[in-house]
Amino acid sequence: MSRLIIYINVLQQVIKTIHMIVWNKITVHGGLVHHRMEEYYGNKSSFFDAGLTLFNVYVNGKPDMFRYFCEQVFTKEELEKLNIAEGAKRAELHFQISQKDKIYRHSEGFWADNYAEGLMGAGFEKEAAYKWAAIIAEKVDCIKKEYTLIDGVVNVLSSLKKNGYMLAVVSNWKRQTLKDDLSKLGILQYFDYVADSSVVGYSKPNPAIFEVVLSFLGIKPSEAIHIGDLYYTDVIGAQKAGIKAVLFDELDALGSTFNCQRICNISDVLELVEIINEEKTEAQSDD
Repeated sequence: MSRLIIYINVLQQVIKTIHMIVWNKITVHGGLVHHRMEEYYGNKSSFFDAGLTLFNVYVNGKPDMFRYFCEQVFTKEELEKLNIAEGAKRAELHFQISQKDKIYRHSEGFWADNYAEGLMGAGFEKEAAYKWAAIIAEKVDCIKKEYTLIDGVVNVLSSLKKNGYMLAVVSNWKRQTLKDDLSKLGILQYFDYVADSSVVGYSKPNPAIFEVVLSFLGIKPSEAIHIGDLYYTDVIGAQKAGIKAVLFDELDALGSTFNCQRICNISDVLELVEIINEEKTEAQSDD
């Protein structure tokens, strides 16, 4: 067993090294690596999760996602009687808390439970909620995912780049297509590095995936922040790596559930980095 563990660790390091070499070749070929490393070394950096932080997976963001799922089974008249906004928040809270239990999160009945929580928040009694949730779960399984940028993302990324920030994506992507997906969305060019878990070999909340990015960019954990929509994945993972973490709570559903900094609009990132810079400048002045 100990030999197997050693073998796995060595294999992960090999995958990590190969990935960084491949990325370097691609970037060097574009004439960017030396320029970037010389220009930005020691400056601040912003890391972003991908799905539901940079782009939507089904429709226009979490505020509309629960409604979209309900539209698969309910008429317009029936929807008008429901408190969809409250249902969406309750489903989101259930989803976030459930991330701590990986076995349950990947169990067969998880999504039906999640939709049921949302429906109870929207006004259904428990029995009816579970009945309709099972139907919604079947319908959603058949819906093709369609990626669209979250409002304000392009402005955030372009503004950060203009102000000298290095940008990276740190994502638990299940397919080796993340760079292609970002390219199709028109935002790949903003990023100095893309850490795709299916390629790098580490997944959040393992701090190793963040450490790969820090190493490539040549920066310290204190010189980066990470923004993502999942507490137990994004926030905990970044904090383990010593990186300041910010939870993107688009629904404003989590309140004081988790002890971390939150933003509800991705555009708030710009104000946030300014505040962080001011605080660090003041701290350096005091020293």
